[in-house]
Amino acid sequence: PFISIGNMAAFGAAQAITGRIMGLGGRFNKLIKKMTTTNIILTIAATTTALIAGLLYAYSCSVNIGLGRLADAEYISAMQSINKAI
Repeated sequence: PFISIGNMAAFGAAQAITGRIMGLGGRFNKLIKKMTTTNIILTIAATTTALIAGLLYAYSCSVNIGLGRLADAEYISAMQSINKAI
């Protein structure tokens, strides 16, 4: 890939500022270099998946328990209403 001199200088300056000011030195610079676009996208995808899984789990622990207390005809009616709203 094409990397301009300006991008290299900006990346070097960011490494110098963040790594040395924070006192992490080379460890922080290695972490920055490993954060490729693919790793960032995978991290976002994994985080989003975990959030959705938590939402569905919370739904099953709260709403389904309440709906389970209804009579069968009322349960079907409630689920059909939810499906229409969605």
